[in-house]
Amino acid sequence: MISISRPVAVLSLDDYIPLDGEDDVVIQVSNDEARVSVMCDLDTGGRVCVLELVFHGPAHVLRLPLFSQISLFHLRGDYTAMIDDLVEYEYSEIARDAGWDGARHYRMLFCSTNLALHVVANGVSVVNGLRRK
Repeated sequence: MISISRPVAVLSLDDYIPLDGEDDVVIQVSNDEARVSVMCDLDTGGRVCVLELVFHGPAHVLRLPLFSQISLFHLRGDYTAMIDDLVEYEYSEIARDAGWDGARHYRMLFCSTNLALHVVANGVSVVNGLRRK
């Protein structure tokens, strides 16, 4: 298991994703970025991107089932309050071993699509966001 600890909420996904959840998460990875687009069917009659994030200089992009009996990560403590947040772990073995100083380990959980997304990268930016009212 990969040890992780001290999660810190970076962004509340609840500010963007409707209460009934996301309908799709599209992940595009290139050499210099990983782009994550959260898609939702809105009452306006179509699927729209409600949140688009860019992870800069990704070393790892791990797409794992959220509802699984097996986990790659060992996290001590109860952090269920952060289930709806983009989280950065202050300590992560996978970030430590990424090969450069300053690598950061991010995590997002998407319950409606059964996805736990872990990204090790230099940083993250919101490039498009449709905030809920």
